[in-house]
Amino acid sequence: MRDRDEDLREYFAGELKTATETLEKKVKQVGSNAQDECADMRMQLDRTTKKVTAGLQELDEEVETLRTTTRDEVGQLRGKLDEELKELKDSFFDELNRLFSQLREVKISRDDMAELLFELGMRLKGTEFVPELVEAAEEKYAIPPESLGSEKPRPSRRFGR
Repeated sequence: MRDRDEDLREYFAGELKTATETLEKKVKQVGSNAQDECADMRMQLDRTTKKVTAGLQELDEEVETLRTTTRDEVGQLRGKLDEELKELKDSFFDELNRLFSQLREVKISRDDMAELLFELGMRLKGTEFVPELVEAAEEKYAIPPESLGSEKPRPSRRFGR
């Protein structure tokens, strides 16, 4: 019986050793597979990070280009507007000087002066006279109606235009 016990022990020891070796191989294989998958995931993460970084860099460059272009356009527009404003101021003061020089040559009443300044203001504003004022000017200064027109009022003859 001892031999039989000894044989069974040897048999089970062998089976246990074989099972242990099989399990060790499976554990090593699972560990190796996990390392391979981890390495694959790291590579995918690196590729994705590079793509995102490249995309962000392109976006930054595009934003910078648009910002520069917009700043240049605003600068050009500002320059044009400053130039137009200067021309408008010059035109206004030239017209004002011309009218004042005419006023020095001709004596004019306060009412006529008020009308003149009103007319200048309306021209600068770009609006038409009220129809009653046009009619009154026609009657008072004997201006033919066709000379005033309905599109844009014309100055009266006494202002030298």
